[in-house]
Amino acid sequence: TVLRDGASVGTRPVEGLDEATLIRLMVGREVQQVYPPSGGAAGDAVLTVRGLGCRAGGVHDVDLTVHAGEIVALAGLVGAGRTELARTLFGIT
Repeated sequence: TVLRDGASVGTRPVEGLDEATLIRLMVGREVQQVYPPSGGAAGDAVLTVRGLGCRAGGVHDVDLTVHAGEIVALAGLVGAGRTELARTLFGIT
């Protein structure tokens, strides 16, 4: 059973339920409508980091390249170093 906005929008047996159908039930439309393919090549590099480290932050040997038009997120479990990496990138630590 999938709930959306507090209402049941569909119940299906797990057997035979494909990912596209589950997503459609969850978001109310095809996922391509939410995130259409960009169809474009990455722009020029606007940020390049090689071998970034900070002993105080516990960050070691990080390489990162961000291209124009990209959206970048730092993700990981608690304790994985997301905050420490961000603080180091921004020069806080």
